[in-house]
Amino acid sequence: MSTWMAGSWRFGLFILAACGARAVDPLPASPDDAGGTGDDGGGAPDAGAPLCPDPDVDRDGYHAIECGGLDCDDSDDRTHPDASEGGGGGIWRRELVAFGEDPAVVVGADFLPHVFFHSPAGVYVASRGESGLFESDRIDAFDTRAVEAGLGPDGEAHALYVGGSDLRVAVEEAGGWTHESLPVGSNGSSAAIVVDGDFVAHAASCHGDGTWHEEDSGGDWEAESIELLPCDAASIALGPDDGLHVATIAGGALRYAARTDGTWSASPVETGDGDPLDVAIAVGADGVVTIVEAVTIGASREVRSARSDGAGWTVESIAASPTLEDDVSVAIDPEGTPHAVYVDAGDLVHATRSETGWSSEPIVNGVGARSSLAIDPEGWVHVAYEVDAVYFVSNGPRRDGIDRNCDGRDD
Repeated sequence: MSTWMAGSWRFGLFILAACGARAVDPLPASPDDAGGTGDDGGGAPDAGAPLCPDPDVDRDGYHAIECGGLDCDDSDDRTHPDASEGGGGGIWRRELVAFGEDPAVVVGADFLPHVFFHSPAGVYVASRGESGLFESDRIDAFDTRAVEAGLGPDGEAHALYVGGSDLRVAVEEAGGWTHESLPVGSNGSSAAIVVDGDFVAHAASCHGDGTWHEEDSGGDWEAESIELLPCDAASIALGPDDGLHVATIAGGALRYAARTDGTWSASPVETGDGDPLDVAIAVGADGVVTIVEAVTIGASREVRSARSDGAGWTVESIAASPTLEDDVSVAIDPEGTPHAVYVDAGDLVHATRSETGWSSEPIVNGVGARSSLAIDPEGWVHVAYEVDAVYFVSNGPRRDGIDRNCDGRDD
């Protein structure tokens, strides 16, 4: 772990400098000089260890594991037992991802964030490269206005994006990205995608006079109507046993739909006065459904939640202000706690719910209206947001997929 001593702003990023400089001892002349064990990372190998003509190929002062030392990657001088990882959790850190719009973030079982976004040149995904910084790849040269994303159980990424009346999906495969247009399409409003435990992708969208569910059934997308009401926004989530749950703004009101035994049932969610602007849904491992909506009430706005365990809805206010933007996102952590993000007066706000209600904290100043939330398997929060570019902020360890200090973890 690093002790952070100083920081500076450069190129729009806050760059931290770590203390704890390491003085590397010269290689000992014999096992006795190294204390006799040869497993202190800089000593000579034990008598039973294989002979190594060069036990420290990367010249970082630490012997390779196969030579009796503790250096788990002797080809990289940045990797050794005393190396600093990216930083522990509990501190909000932000990074520039790329210049683009409408970000969506997903985090898989490997804890690595993937940020999807679009620019005039197409749809992109950004992931951490060997440098630890985000590197972007174009996945489709398609003119779009909104991007959503989902991960399969094997980490296979799916991107869903809207362009005109076309709803298009890109899937990450071994040979690159494949693309196809879905049969129903979109009316240009928001859509959402999830991937279940059987590797089947599900999309929810608004088109024509209704809300639609489209499913990737063995390579062919099939569409079914959820309900025929004019729809302005849709969000989809998986529950226990991969049950499908959809929240929509339809007919000028908040509505909820679930599929049971292949049949959809939809009903209104009474949350009070106001005209809904945006909606997001998440379902916990206990089956409790959490919907977060942004509404306008006269000259003011409100972000509020509706939660149900199947026996009615409990509605709570998260924030109320005339400076609230109309974009919300929600996720459930491994402990079952709901998290939401929204923008108020240019501040990106993170809110959590406890037994006593919702509490919030601003985490970034001067952001735009678009944000996306994901929570990793350890409960760390990851947010992608848009201002003059796409940024990423997280309170979790800064991971790059490489175990730098040879402790068996990338933390």
